[in-house]
Amino acid sequence: MLPLANRLRKKSDFSKIIKSGRRFFSTFFVVYTIKTQNSGSRFGIVISSKVSKKAVTRNRIRRWIKSDLFERITDIKNNDFVIIVKHVAATKNHKTLSADLNRIMERNFYVKENR
Repeated sequence: MLPLANRLRKKSDFSKIIKSGRRFFSTFFVVYTIKTQNSGSRFGIVISSKVSKKAVTRNRIRRWIKSDLFERITDIKNNDFVIIVKHVAATKNHKTLSADLNRIMERNFYVKENR
């Protein structure tokens, strides 16, 4: 579980990042990011009901993403992120989604170089 300090909670924060942030695309995710002066990174995860009509599936994907981010939170630079899950992610397993998320974070140099 992500600590409260590392979560985006306000709708205005989500809107600001989506409107003025940089976009990165992968097979299962769209990541919007913007640099901040905060002491740590903050994350927001958006999973539409178009991904899956079942809340159980959407919440499972959300928990998987949060656990992956929690494991590497110290390696990620100070940015705010909005992670939007694409509909094709609903049929994939945790290992596949985790690999895709790590790939997009590392490829776009938002993970510090010490790993």
